[in-house]
Amino acid sequence: MVFPNRSSNRGGRRRGGAATELAVWLPLLVFVLIVAIDFCRLFFSYTIITNAARNGALCAIAPTQSPYNSVQDAALADANDLSPAPTVLPPTYGTDGQGNPWASVTVQYQFNMISTYLGFSNVNLSRQVTMRMAPN
Repeated sequence: MVFPNRSSNRGGRRRGGAATELAVWLPLLVFVLIVAIDFCRLFFSYTIITNAARNGALCAIAPTQSPYNSVQDAALADANDLSPAPTVLPPTYGTDGQGNPWASVTVQYQFNMISTYLGFSNVNLSRQVTMRMAPN
């Protein structure tokens, strides 16, 4: 029994299949890459404004021990990597139920995404940090 040689017809019908698959999947892979980059940038920005709010709150609870002139200067010192600079709201002061004084600092930032997927082009980030003042 003689079998026909199938190796000669091997790629005839499937030629260009890999290129077609690449053309179908490449837009989805690029979209996933852009979403991942945006998420990393968003996380980085949120970490920066969290650290900026902490630094501002540290200055608010102990202004004489801080090397900065104001709470806003202290908060913006940690936000050099963000452009434009975030907004630092004036600190609020109060006392808790046990009479311990505290200070709270809020930092706000408008994050601009690379693309406008799912209808989002800007995300408003805000972080508020409250710290208790050390007793004298």
